Amino acid sequence: TAAGTLISTVLIGGNCFDVTNVTSSGNPTSRGTFTNGGSNIGLDQGLVLCTGSVAVLPGPNNSGNANGGYVLTPTPDPDLAPLAGGPLYDLSKIEFDFRPTSPMVSFDFVFGSDEYCEFVGQGFNDVFGFFISGPGIPGTQNIALIPSTSTPVSIDNVSHLTNSGFFVGNSNTCGFPPTNNAECQLDGWTSVFTAVANVIPCSTYHIKLAIADVGDAAYASAVFLRANSFSAGGVANANAIYPTSAQFV
Repeated sequence: TAAGTLISTVLIGGNCFDVTNVTSSGNPTSRGTFTNGGSNIGLDQGLVLCTGSVAVLPGPNNSGNANGGYVLTPTPDPDLAPLAGGPLYDLSKIEFDFRPTSPMVSFDFVFGSDEYCEFVGQGFNDVFGFFISGPGIPGTQNIALIPSTSTPVSIDNVSHLTNSGFFVGNSNTCGFPPTNNAECQLDGWTSVFTAVANVIPCSTYHIKLAIADVGDAAYASAVFLRANSFSAGGVANANAIYPTSAQFV
């Protein structure tokens, strides 16, 4: 699915503001849409970025190493690198500019991975970030954070061992049976989090949504963004159109 379509018709809805200069990087099959996620990841439908093909994400959870990765050489990113603690592989990202009409921008997301739980703290700290820059924001800031903290979301930072109140296990490797075996392949994911940034209305901002494997190109991770949740002001209503892609059934 084209990155511009994912942003304009899936992520953004119910608001009226300018979005321009949409670009993407990574294998085209690493981004797409999802539906039927309400009973498992807590987001019914939306946009997804994956470190492999999005086709590996639907259940059942019958693989201990769901993969779909693409390359065996590192793919550096200056914003993700400080969060990762290791070389980046299978980088997938979408970037765009936008002009908000309210003083705050926000959207809902869930991070999940097949690295859970056996590779927590083992150097495979798959990571993602939502990086925003523009007027009133010093440098580039990551707004994909654990609630009420300045800690980025990653394998090692949210798991059955750390910040476990925000973690949902879906694998025997996490110490309990899969909770959504028939619906989602990933071995675990976070609670629904909300990314928030204070902005200046009518100014232009840049945002980058990026995810990567860390340490190797194996074991898929994904970040799911709720459809129509990118809120930056305005009053217009829009209905998202969902191209055929990953579905939880």
